Amino acid sequence: MTPIARFATRATLPTSHEERERRLIDLARLASAGCRDVRLRVPWADFVPKPGRVDEGARERLSEFAAGCTALGVQPHVSLCGRNVPGWFVDERSFSDSRSADRHWSHFVDEVLASAADEIAGVIPFEGPFGLLARLEGASLDPDNHDPRRFLGSVACIAMLHRRAATLCGALPVTCVLDESALMVAAQAPELARLPGEARRTLVEMLRDADGRFTVGVDVSAHPLLASRGESARWADLVVDEAVRTAEELPSSRISVIGLPEHDNPDAVADVVEAAVRAASEINDAGIHLDTVWLGDHGRTPTEIFASIVPPPPVRDDN
Repeated sequence: MTPIARFATRATLPTSHEERERRLIDLARLASAGCRDVRLRVPWADFVPKPGRVDEGARERLSEFAAGCTALGVQPHVSLCGRNVPGWFVDERSFSDSRSADRHWSHFVDEVLASAADEIAGVIPFEGPFGLLARLEGASLDPDNHDPRRFLGSVACIAMLHRRAATLCGALPVTCVLDESALMVAAQAPELARLPGEARRTLVEMLRDADGRFTVGVDVSAHPLLASRGESARWADLVVDEAVRTAEELPSSRISVIGLPEHDNPDAVADVVEAAVRAASEINDAGIHLDTVWLGDHGRTPTEIFASIVPPPPVRDDN
């Protein structure tokens, strides 16, 4: 395999002391093989179970786990919103009310940063913004009852919350994920055919106006072509095409590959990683700097994968 400078793994905030210790053992194993970053998902609903009220147990677990990661030489990049948002946030019209969304989001981001400020190396506001909204706004994407303007209004709110995160995070790197492929199934309806492109354009315009403050995360995991296993080669082709297109639109932005398809079988994981190495090599050959390649769940990542793809540290010359 061609060595790639920076591969990373993923974890979710542990819910108990025992789980924390197990996950740190897993991360120590991967760190010994070259893993240097972890995408740490902090479930919003667990961290803020009620509006304006932080769960102190979750705050403590975040502080301790982030410190444990750093002690292993693995930098935590907090992922603030994955597949779900708090039920109370949905009840308050979620992304349909920008002012309310901004207030609740800013509180969440501030509290996460305050809980582990010295340990956090980066922030990923939304792991898959379009996929998240498609689930929340499902009725608006139904071909028999669709309202693309409502959906795009929510996308505009997501763009605003990305900008807010960048402001609150100061010098920390912030990654904006482009997951246009999450809307491909809905786009099969003629009335919604233009939706993926228009949604993507909203985030791209936000990135273009952000003066290079974001890393762009390329995510094609939800593409319909990847519905079955054994599609890792096709995944690599899609990633390369998307990275090239993004670099043409945003030449000043850093690019990461994020959201690899997940598999339970170690051989399948290795197959996907080989495809990621090929994609990263082709992206590099295209003259595009690749920031990080984010792998899937650390507990299912064989150590030898990192050992084979992460280059060894440079040899010190003390003479």
